[in-house]
Amino acid sequence: FLDEQAIAQAVKEGRVVATSGPFVRFYANSDDNGPGSELSTTDTVTLHIEVQTPDWFDVRRVELYENGTLIREWTDEADEVLLDAGYNLVAEHDVAPDQDSWYAVVALGDDDLAPVFTPVEIAPIQLEDVVSGALSGLGGLFATLLEPGVPVPRTFPTHPYAVTNPIWVDADASGDW
Repeated sequence: FLDEQAIAQAVKEGRVVATSGPFVRFYANSDDNGPGSELSTTDTVTLHIEVQTPDWFDVRRVELYENGTLIREWTDEADEVLLDAGYNLVAEHDVAPDQDSWYAVVALGDDDLAPVFTPVEIAPIQLEDVVSGALSGLGGLFATLLEPGVPVPRTFPTHPYAVTNPIWVDADASGDW
């Protein structure tokens, strides 16, 4: 049973993870401090990240951001990545922010999620179309300059991707952001 009001409230409060498949758990210090949470502390904060996928696709890269800057990344070659029991990553990362900061996680994969997701169609206005259309109406010499262009793909696959809302850390515990 889906409670539409509860879902709308979670979105308003920033307590969501957008995903095309990977399941991401992200919290600071305890399960109670997930995306959308605000922590007021002058201590070190332990960020806990878990990424899970089904057997038919994988996440190959997980990124941790502080205030929009990449501060840590895990790849499928790293020791921290587990490729059994459905986990792609189980990791903790300690941060000691010297200013009020926010933290978010991005998980990415290379697999094509078809047929679960259909390819994304890109609007057919490409530079090739604009130039061909503009010059073809001129005729004469310009018409002979136009050769059939290299085919440009109009659809692109959907890849595993997830991004969390941020966890906010009030580094001086002042209550002001």
